[in-house]
Amino acid sequence: MSEIKNKNPKDLIPSGPYCYFGTRSPCDPNYKPCPFWNRLEPDNAECLYLGMQDLEENIHGETSLALWDQVKECGVNRDYAEDEEI
Repeated sequence: MSEIKNKNPKDLIPSGPYCYFGTRSPCDPNYKPCPFWNRLEPDNAECLYLGMQDLEENIHGETSLALWDQVKECGVNRDYAEDEEI
């Protein structure tokens, strides 16, 4: 979390619909999870940027089950190039 200090959090969040840089392939040397993403257990993760976990209700009263799979919930930098794989 030391990389988060003194930086605009939105500059640290990856672009696209996922909570990581690169691809999620274990062979991808560019894979790097978002610094705000943290796995708590196999089917539960948290977003420190939003301050929420998979098993908690979001602001819409819904339970998110996507953070554990690194699907972005914050919507920050969600735009991606048309040729970028999603």
